Amino acid sequence: IQQINTMRDVFGTRPTKPDGQDPVVLAVAAHKGGAYKTSTSVHIAQWMALQGLRVLLIDATDPQATASLYHGYVPDLHIHPDDTLLPYYMGQRDDAVYAIKPTCWPN
Repeated sequence: IQQINTMRDVFGTRPTKPDGQDPVVLAVAAHKGGAYKTSTSVHIAQWMALQGLRVLLIDATDPQATASLYHGYVPDLHIHPDDTLLPYYMGQRDDAVYAIKPTCWPN
């Protein structure tokens, strides 16, 4: 993907937005569990990264950390409570930037 994005940059075909423009926010939601919300979110995020878009995937309500698992992290080994949104929700952090982790999907 990185090589493709480099080629897009060279040829000027990589998708961009004007500075100061707000990001697009896409939510995948359902009123029940087991409705493939995380799977759908991960597939959409990976597809958008393949298109050259910058993507931030947030799976804020999955205690199983499935989105993290799909991106190369083993929750019990690599994810600790201080790495999650918990400190932000508890008012211990002013923003959630600390919780953003790199993945094998460069974008």
